[in-house]
Amino acid sequence: MKKIVIVGGGIAGLTAGIFAQKYGFESEIFESHSIVGGECTGWNRDGFHIDNCIHWMTGTKKGTSMYKLWEDVGALGKDIEIIKPDVFYTSHIDGKTLSLYRDTEKTRKELLEISSEDKDEINCFIDAVQIAECIQLPADMPMDMMPKFQLMKLGMSMMGVLKYMKKYGGITMKQFCELFKSPILRTFFLDYMNEDYTAFSLIVSYATFSSENGDIPRGGSLKMVQRMADKYKSLGGKIHTKSRVERINVSGSYASGITLENGETISADYIIPACDTSVTFGKLLDKKYMPPQLAENYKKFPVQSAFQVAFGVDDVCDFIGNCDIFDCNEIKIAKSSYKRMSAKNYSYEPSFAPEGKTVLQSHFVQNEDDFTYWENLYNTDKQKYDEMKNSKAQEIMQRVIENYPQLDGKIKILDVITPYTYYKFTGAYKGAYMNFLYTPEAMGRQALTGIIDGLDNVVIGSQWQQLPGGLPIAAISGKFAVQRIAKRA
Repeated sequence: MKKIVIVGGGIAGLTAGIFAQKYGFESEIFESHSIVGGECTGWNRDGFHIDNCIHWMTGTKKGTSMYKLWEDVGALGKDIEIIKPDVFYTSHIDGKTLSLYRDTEKTRKELLEISSEDKDEINCFIDAVQIAECIQLPADMPMDMMPKFQLMKLGMSMMGVLKYMKKYGGITMKQFCELFKSPILRTFFLDYMNEDYTAFSLIVSYATFSSENGDIPRGGSLKMVQRMADKYKSLGGKIHTKSRVERINVSGSYASGITLENGETISADYIIPACDTSVTFGKLLDKKYMPPQLAENYKKFPVQSAFQVAFGVDDVCDFIGNCDIFDCNEIKIAKSSYKRMSAKNYSYEPSFAPEGKTVLQSHFVQNEDDFTYWENLYNTDKQKYDEMKNSKAQEIMQRVIENYPQLDGKIKILDVITPYTYYKFTGAYKGAYMNFLYTPEAMGRQALTGIIDGLDNVVIGSQWQQLPGGLPIAAISGKFAVQRIAKRA
């Protein structure tokens, strides 16, 4: 029986392991952290549970190929309840309240009430979302392995979307907002997405939610990962945690296995680096093996991370929406300043907090300069790093109280996550929780196959292969890596 060694126990690595077992290989996963899951994780603090990842997840609609993939790996199934919020997010702007509802016609009506002079652009936006509900991620097999009839079917399913892709795919979110006369609508749309992202990302994200294909599995991130790990082990797979891989051992065009940090050598017939590609190329393998397109992506496209604060609240918080965004007194975090902030309400998941209590989280997008700030601070003065992140968390909590005075005396800080936290625990490139920013230029980039020129038996399985990354791309990449190996074996 041929053996596959998988480096990294995140969503991509677990998916690769499960499909390796299903395809008749022997496999082992080597994970540097004490638990699997990578950035899809959660942890407990003071009787509360902090979920780090799933705000919504593509592939929750039965009958889609992505749902089938999640079902195959144990993430979803008939016994797993899917939570379906009515609202994507809500913005409070100049005394007005606007939401992206699951009911897109309700959203249309509300936006038109705010700005009838933007009627044409509002209608075009909602029409685009409704048409884009048909979009599905191909999760059955790589496109270059698909039969012609399947490719034609996929192309036909996208025909109605093309005119909207043409309109919104070539402009940034900032340019999209400039299409609207109302300053309220301009603020509203930028509340959700980075101004440099392609506007088509907003269309697809909202369409995924409105079509019930972007919801939340009961139990959140950690429970989902645990189900996947259990599935893998039930198929005979082996997981090694606290097992950092030092290098992939290469001789000529063949990789014989891996060497762990402790010096132990593990032999393999095939290797799937399912970790961050900045670790794969430059540490595990020489940078000369990096696919040219991936190298170009690193040069051309930035990444983003986040500063997050989790709060435990002695209240059910039914006055706070699924995700509320509001004005705040300006706050500077690292190199970036903010005049608006969010409060994410986790009351939909009672298991995250004791009865009558709630977890709230505030999330601030951070850029590469912010990451460098936190990285330098951590490496030069750990005490100052801790003091700074905790000081900022206190400032953020005060702003939450200013917006929700009823929380005064009922709220406490549970934990603080900086961009460097992501790097420290998962090796994520510059603390990125997805991959490169999905700009108009990046939108046209083809997915990497994972095949490495010059190496016959190493295939990448990582969310960094396809923009914009995230959970579904990680799972798809892990599965496709095994399919490519199976085709070669």
